[in-house]
Amino acid sequence: QKKVAAQMNDFAGKLDAPLTAVLALGDNFYNMLEPERFDRDFEKMYSKEHLDCPFYACLGNHDYGPSYDSKQGRVKADMQLEYAAKTPGSRWKMPAKWYAVEFPNAASPLVKVIYLDGNYAEGALTPQEKIAQKRWVEAELKKPTRAKWTWVVSHFPLFSDDKKRKDNKGLIKNWGPYLQANPVSLYLSGHDHNLQHLQLEEYQPSFLVSGGGGASTYETNKSDRGFSKQIFGFNHIHVDDKKITVQLIDAANA
Repeated sequence: QKKVAAQMNDFAGKLDAPLTAVLALGDNFYNMLEPERFDRDFEKMYSKEHLDCPFYACLGNHDYGPSYDSKQGRVKADMQLEYAAKTPGSRWKMPAKWYAVEFPNAASPLVKVIYLDGNYAEGALTPQEKIAQKRWVEAELKKPTRAKWTWVVSHFPLFSDDKKRKDNKGLIKNWGPYLQANPVSLYLSGHDHNLQHLQLEEYQPSFLVSGGGGASTYETNKSDRGFSKQIFGFNHIHVDDKKITVQLIDAANA
């Protein structure tokens, strides 16, 4: 994780302009989450030298870990929401379990990003939360926006060329229709510990998997759906009103 964080900072320092934001794709903290870890494993992990921008985060399965990991369950997720609420000066941003944000700002947006919580396992989202999120995202997708691009972010991929995990049939059923019926250009996720950029014929958005942030990597299968590689690293996305340029960056700078 330290190696990836250092390479992120170095890469950002070579860009023509400062970063607008970092999209943090979940599994933010492995094992027991205690208050002091926010400083050690976030604030100090990611240098303010060139990463002095908001980190908009979503919740992964290890951020609940109801029956594994720390076994803290929903308390672990709540701690991350509370840290964002109580320290507004921090780069750590998580206004809710699902939310929308516009970049570079709401007054003249170029990109609208819709964050979703895909933790449907027992002990994570409650039945009431699942219903509330469904109603919210359906309403959010109908809202008019001046943003040229709309992206969807969640910890869990819908499609993956990960050798072990593969496609997520539950999310394809639940969220696939939203991605097919609305002008979404990117779906970004983590979860699988590798880097992927996939395209499926029946879907408009590209599917990015960026799970190479620090935990041990997973093997990938080659397919005709796009690129995948078992590697530590991250994505950089440059956006203007005409195109989106995605780079997958090797943490080893290779």
